[in-house]
Amino acid sequence: MIEIPTLPSARLVLRKPMEKDAIDQLELFRDPEVMRFHGEEPYQSLQEVKDEINAFVELAETEEGMIWMIILKETDQCIGDIGFFKWDKANFRCEIGFKLKRDCWGKGLMSEAVTTILDFLFNELNLNRVEGLVDPNNLPSQKLLRRLGFQMEGVLRDYEFEKGRFGDLQMNSLLKREWNK
Repeated sequence: MIEIPTLPSARLVLRKPMEKDAIDQLELFRDPEVMRFHGEEPYQSLQEVKDEINAFVELAETEEGMIWMIILKETDQCIGDIGFFKWDKANFRCEIGFKLKRDCWGKGLMSEAVTTILDFLFNELNLNRVEGLVDPNNLPSQKLLRRLGFQMEGVLRDYEFEKGRFGDLQMNSLLKREWNK
C-alpha cells in the first residue's frame, strides 16, 4: 500500500479520504451539474458516498492511483476530490480526474489543486505523462487543462459506455518536460 501524502497549497490542503468527508461529499455527488460529465448518475444516499470513499482508499491500497479530498483551509470544509488512476508504472503515466462543489467554481481553486497534483506526479513520482480524458462538451475542464499546458491529442470515439449510451472522450496530455519548463 502506498501512503497518501498530505499536499498543501496556498488556499487548500489535499489529504487522504476519511469517512467524515461523506457528508460534504454527498452534496458534491448529489449535484447533477457536478456529476454531468462524470459518467454516473448523481448519488442519492450517504452509503453510496461512503462506498465511493472506500473505493478511493482501495485505489492506494492496490497501488493503482490515489485520490485526495480537497479541503478549503479557511473553513476546513471538504469541497471536492482530485486524484490519479490507471497508474502505468512501467510506462511512467497516469490519468487524472477531479470534481469540485459548484459554489467553488470560477475561483481558481481547481487550478490550484491540479497544479499541486501535477507537481507531485512529475517531481515526486517521476511520471513522464499525465492524461486528462474529458467529455467534449465539458468546456470548463478543457480550458483548465489548456491553461496548465495540456495538449489535446484527439477524440476517442465511443470510448466509454455511460448512462446507457456510448460517449466520446477528448484525450489531453501533459509531459514532464513541458511541465518543468
